[in-house]
Amino acid sequence: MMVPKSRDNRNILPAVVQTQRITRRVAIRILFASIPVSLLLMALVHSASVYKEIQASRRSVIVAVLGKIDANSSLKNALGAPVVVTPGTRGKVTEDKTGWQEARLLIPVRGKNGQAVVRIAAGRIESAWTFSTFDVLFKKSRTEVDLLTGKETDNDANIAAEVEKLPVAPPEFTVMDAPPPKVPADYPCVAGGLGTSAAPPHLSMCPIDVDPGRPVDEAEADLRYGHIVLRETDLYLDDVFQVPLTRTYTSVDWATRNNVHAFGRNTNHYWDMAPVGTRNPYTYQNLVLADGDVLFFGRVSRGTGYWNAVFRHTDTATGFYKAIARWNGHGWTIHLTDGGEIFFPESYDAKNMAQGGPTEMLDALGNRLQLIRDAKRNLQEILTPHGHWIRFIFDGESRIVRAEDDAGHWAQYGYNQQGMLSFVSTSSGNQRHFEYVGDRMVEVINKQGVPLLKNWFQGSQLVRQEFSDGEVYSYRYLVSKNRWYYTKVYVTLPNHSVQPIDLEGYIPDFVKQK
Repeated sequence: MMVPKSRDNRNILPAVVQTQRITRRVAIRILFASIPVSLLLMALVHSASVYKEIQASRRSVIVAVLGKIDANSSLKNALGAPVVVTPGTRGKVTEDKTGWQEARLLIPVRGKNGQAVVRIAAGRIESAWTFSTFDVLFKKSRTEVDLLTGKETDNDANIAAEVEKLPVAPPEFTVMDAPPPKVPADYPCVAGGLGTSAAPPHLSMCPIDVDPGRPVDEAEADLRYGHIVLRETDLYLDDVFQVPLTRTYTSVDWATRNNVHAFGRNTNHYWDMAPVGTRNPYTYQNLVLADGDVLFFGRVSRGTGYWNAVFRHTDTATGFYKAIARWNGHGWTIHLTDGGEIFFPESYDAKNMAQGGPTEMLDALGNRLQLIRDAKRNLQEILTPHGHWIRFIFDGESRIVRAEDDAGHWAQYGYNQQGMLSFVSTSSGNQRHFEYVGDRMVEVINKQGVPLLKNWFQGSQLVRQEFSDGEVYSYRYLVSKNRWYYTKVYVTLPNHSVQPIDLEGYIPDFVKQK
């Protein structure tokens, strides 16, 4: 039997649907209204947690400071025990994504005999604080005692303004004992200048290329590995930093998979040095220099990830001895023992040296050298602290075709079909032409067409050289068991005498162990 449809019955369903729609809209409004509140609460909880951690870290620094004062009898007697902290501590304790904490504080203290301000800079990763600055400034006498060195000086400086700039060194950099370097800062070579007033070729010791230094124009036979290295400076800025644009060619370019650099195959410059190494796990890092030489940085920190990695160089007696490399949150920083820093970008997917090249350098006083790069990370400009610059123009293969500086000097470059640098012309009137067999440079010719240098090879071995003055050097090598270097070389001099040279002491361990 059918139920008759009344007006009331017909309105029942629409009313229910309408009620459900209203309820749903209200629920949606309540839901969306509650999201900002919940996020705000989460943010407040997180902020409170971070604040508590920072405050705890700050207290732990102060405790460490009092402990060091208490352990120093002369300082404790000068202030008068017991030494306590008084209100008014200033400065910051910060922490980055890696867990690395830095503290830069001014801490007022007093004892029975007087008052002082302790100025500290310290750092740590889940360990005790390591101090890179610990100065005690006595208010009455205006004297300053450096607790780390024991030196005492007069001080009238604005210590509050200084504290923000204090350098903080990672603990692995400051407290770990380092073995003495096994390899000196230079190596046996035959070096000869190429310019009109150049030094004649001679058996010598050539420095490992870790400092851009002053302008050069010379060829050298690197006897460790049996290859030729050509260094020629085209432009030069002399500011707070020495900034030469020096092309560096090497006949053996084995350190990276891609040997196409800023000046084509096998030729690069100092400002495109780059770190490479293992990953997953991150066990070591190599700094590849412009001439293809390598500085080995072994891991000294716990763990296997990049975010907690600290690498250190102890192989060579160069300016990089005891330097460390560590992740800074968005790239790598190399800390030098003289207080300088070099900043490299994240380069996990880099295809060439330039994509891992440095973006900035600081000296110990905070002076800044900017290395400005484009979207491809080709070096567009080198900018000194006083505004002097070198700028570059690249071709479609990311090779430099022109460089110029703010004084109007310039250099132009051309390449052969194999991608090797074939000629250079500069505003000073210097011109060079280069001939190759494959990627082996066999001749350097000046603008008059006169050969300045001729090289002969057997495979990758440099076996003979003839310089512009007619002097000839030849080389015979004893190869190592792993075939990565030479253990001994016999150099035949222009007077036909033979000079044997042992090379084992100039080879870093990581090359010997390959």
